[in-house]
Amino acid sequence: MSFWSVDDKIPVRQTNVSVFAEHGLEYKSSQKINFHIPPTISYFQPQECYLEFDVQIKCQNGVASQYPVRMSLDAETGGQSLIRDIRIHSGGAGSVLLEEIQNYNTLVALKYDYESNEVLRNKRALTEGALVYDPDNRGTGGTTKTELNNHKSQPYTNLFKDANGVVIAKPDRANTTWESDCDSNFNKVKCLLPLHTGIFSNTKVFPALLTEGLRIEIILESAGRVLRIPDTINPARRGQLGCRFHSTDGIDNNLSHATTGKWVNDAQIASFFIARNNNMTGVDNVPFVPGQKIAICKCGISSDGGSPEWQDLPSQDWFLKTNVDMVIDKIELVPGTGNPLLEGGRYGLIKITLKPTWDVSGGETGVKNTSGAGAAENKITNAGGYMIVDASVRNQVSTTGLAGADFKGDYTLSNVQMVIRQIDMPSGYTNKLMGMMKGGGTMNYDFLSTTNYKYSQLAGDRVANIRLPLSQSRAKSILSIPTDAIVYRNSELITGMASNLALKFPGTLNDQVYPFADMPAIGTYVEELDSQDSFNLSVRTGLTGVWDELTDYQWFYDGKLNPSRKVDTAKISGRKGISQQPLIELEKALAMANIEPLSFRKFRSNCCVGRALALQDGVYDCRGKDFNLQVNYQSLRTPLKNKLWNNFVAHLRRIEVKGDQIALQV
Repeated sequence: MSFWSVDDKIPVRQTNVSVFAEHGLEYKSSQKINFHIPPTISYFQPQECYLEFDVQIKCQNGVASQYPVRMSLDAETGGQSLIRDIRIHSGGAGSVLLEEIQNYNTLVALKYDYESNEVLRNKRALTEGALVYDPDNRGTGGTTKTELNNHKSQPYTNLFKDANGVVIAKPDRANTTWESDCDSNFNKVKCLLPLHTGIFSNTKVFPALLTEGLRIEIILESAGRVLRIPDTINPARRGQLGCRFHSTDGIDNNLSHATTGKWVNDAQIASFFIARNNNMTGVDNVPFVPGQKIAICKCGISSDGGSPEWQDLPSQDWFLKTNVDMVIDKIELVPGTGNPLLEGGRYGLIKITLKPTWDVSGGETGVKNTSGAGAAENKITNAGGYMIVDASVRNQVSTTGLAGADFKGDYTLSNVQMVIRQIDMPSGYTNKLMGMMKGGGTMNYDFLSTTNYKYSQLAGDRVANIRLPLSQSRAKSILSIPTDAIVYRNSELITGMASNLALKFPGTLNDQVYPFADMPAIGTYVEELDSQDSFNLSVRTGLTGVWDELTDYQWFYDGKLNPSRKVDTAKISGRKGISQQPLIELEKALAMANIEPLSFRKFRSNCCVGRALALQDGVYDCRGKDFNLQVNYQSLRTPLKNKLWNNFVAHLRRIEVKGDQIALQV
């Protein structure tokens, strides 16, 4: 702009306009939300629009037999995980489909995993319901960092306080409502979600008056695929991150004693103490709640530095067998006395009091260790690596270790609205535009969108040729994400653990263990393998890609192989190294799909096969060409998962408005 010359820029005013959802303001999982942006909002800035709602988790959801547990939405994507499919139509009677993205949350999970840094993660935590790592819930045993450790500062549940906001020093089943009214402890969390579609990611002003407005349809995801529990109480993830068993008497000096303070076979206890590992030094740092069903699992590393039993000793005892379910009655901090011979020890200990049971004569009894005289759990000790874990989601039976009735939790959305950034153009500008349109002019509006081509593959298909019927005239890149297509129960999706897991870890003693043998059938799939974490089973099944022993891939299009040699992925899928070429290919494909590749820390846990069809501002004409993705699973390990390949093709679309006709060029 020059001070001495006339400029054609015009001043405009911007205002936010709320468009409420049709057919009610409250929705549950798997329901459809409709919006109609009227043509009276003549122009709007798409990139500044967002979807606003309040989300509340319903843990019990009217099921009285469901035990309480702290929960959150997916840690990385937050409220974005709730949107499964999204469609955008033009308004009016014509209702032209302008854009449709199936498995939208899978695409956003890819974007948020790779377009990620600390600033972006913090912003998503503030506005989109995602979680961030909380050092107050840190691990002290060398476990990897995780956002799902955060139960203390996450927005979905509060710390223990009464109705007046006063901190409850010793929360129990009587002075809290976790057992009597579990769902009242979950907050309504405000989410402001930018929609990562082509139109609503565009920086160009959208002329809604020419398309007679817009209609938006959103299909919500099922509850089991979006709800999470903290890693600190999940035995299938970072086994030694949570609450480690200390003793039954809370005396530090008895840790080295042969039997005193240990929970031996056939002994009854009414309470026990949690060790100070993993910063368990205050009531607020404990991830459990009164009324929650718990179990004791041998998933931590023993004091001699050995690996967790459940990883390296197949067929060995995993969960402690007790005569009745263990339910938390009270959580309290016994202050330290500086004397290791007294209860609380030198620095204080967390004490867990169990809900009492009653025998046939009416007398109060405790919980009995019934593992048997010859079992590995004959004596529960601090040194043995025994951890306190959740049994509420699986409704785990204490005598068998098997899962009970499936988890019936849900979520609700309320006050659902689209906030539109309206641009108030001068009347002269609109009159000039409409005059040109009436004079036979054409309005073209380009935007970068994605189309999902799905392909199903059975686990036994060691070689697959995935054909994609692409018809885009201006394609940018292809992002192929193989998601786990196995049907799971809600409890299996939330914990990652199979419902048929019992007291013993599956397998045969002295068998080779993963990754030197097939992955054990213990649940979803191993997304990370770390010497301190042991197994990390995925709780994002169906949302993220799974490598599942993929050894190499290659594209075939335009009559030739691309690239000219196979891209080796064996090291990545084997969890024992990194292959450079697939990540280079993925980086180019992400950049061309308008996903800035800032971080590759999730390359093992979110598999994506990428191919850039052009670079910089270039495009590729896919019409009349066969596209094939050739994938090979030639590992000695057996692929275990049926897969649904989500092949997202990033391409430029054009809305062409001429007269009263709206056409879409793909």
